[in-house]
Amino acid sequence: MSRALGCGLAGALVVAAVTTTVGAQGNPQSAGSDATRESLRRATEAYQNLDARAMDRELARASAACRREHCAASLLARVLVLEGVGAVMLRHNAVRAQRAFRRALENDASVVPDPLLLTPEVREAFVAAGGQLPESSDAPIASNGSSPDAGPGPPSSESTPSDSRARQSNDSPPLRDTPREPTRDSGRDAGTSSAIARPRESFAHPWVVLDVGMGAGFPYVGGSMNRDFRYAEFGQYASNMPPSCGPLDEITGEEPLVCPPSLSYGFSVVYIAAANLRVNIVNRFGVAIGVRWQPDSARSTPLAAGARATLSSVVLSLRAHISLLPTGFSAGPFGLSIFGGTAVGQIQPAIPTTNSAGVPSSRPSAHVISGLNNVHLGLRGEVGLGRWMVLAAEFTTQIQFPAFLFALDTTALIGCRL
Repeated sequence: MSRALGCGLAGALVVAAVTTTVGAQGNPQSAGSDATRESLRRATEAYQNLDARAMDRELARASAACRREHCAASLLARVLVLEGVGAVMLRHNAVRAQRAFRRALENDASVVPDPLLLTPEVREAFVAAGGQLPESSDAPIASNGSSPDAGPGPPSSESTPSDSRARQSNDSPPLRDTPREPTRDSGRDAGTSSAIARPRESFAHPWVVLDVGMGAGFPYVGGSMNRDFRYAEFGQYASNMPPSCGPLDEITGEEPLVCPPSLSYGFSVVYIAAANLRVNIVNRFGVAIGVRWQPDSARSTPLAAGARATLSSVVLSLRAHISLLPTGFSAGPFGLSIFGGTAVGQIQPAIPTTNSAGVPSSRPSAHVISGLNNVHLGLRGEVGLGRWMVLAAEFTTQIQFPAFLFALDTTALIGCRL
């Protein structure tokens, strides 16, 4: 909670800083670039909110306004730098970032990303585009080669090549027939560079998530046999107490399974294993296939004793996931999504029974069958263990038909993100 609050305050300070900087410009040289700065401010807000689509839209407006108003080359360069930062940090597209950085350098050879933005990814893309960074990026570098706190003064005799190149660029005529914008340290309005904070999270977007786990299912069963439910095991139904059904035991000749003619309504328990493979189509939408395996299920059919009934232990599912968080399916520490889909297979509970004296039966119960068709809806939470591993928990409501059965599943899983 404190981290989220801190990020929110940082975003508010960014917007306030940008607004103050833009409003403070009473300079007639920049009067024609108000629309560009306003779009740049909105792009900064979108960057703070991790909204890549809104950021792209505002940057496109800023570029169009800058060209329409014949803004200074340095201002257009700042727009392009922010476009490159967004491409590598939000879109994870290094090629697009390098293209934006190259265009920025063509407009202003001295432009550099703000030190607050110099993540390893941004640094790598900027250098690959031909940019040169100051030797130290821990603090903003003034155009005279000294730190901002050192006050005005002549350039240091130990200026770096990048400092000399920055001074040469500031002394050279602009690329357009308009006055150049002030440097980074004289108001910082050219791109609101130092006002732009790092996004709250910059995790990569995993394309594939594979996990396995175990859990429990809670089918709801009750009523009268043949009216409200049927048993999966086949054989002659007997009316002795307790009644029994199923194939005869080859050694004892007894029918081994208990098949009560009526059951009290309630939830039973079955133990399950599960595996899922999800492919994230976009950052907040994914498609998954899954397997639900119930080891305790019917093992016979009318055709062959010892064979399993049709999909009695396996449910094969296809589902869609929608992330409930703004960061989507990032490889960050937390994830939350809803999912829904369809499946084929059975959920077969076996209800423990007692005899007429209330003593639990020593023989196992037969399994209640369900329809082969399934629809389900659920909630999934994730906790990342570093970049590649993930712990997850799922809560799922299952509906089987045409033989109706309602069940609730809870599953704990561990997996990897690729």
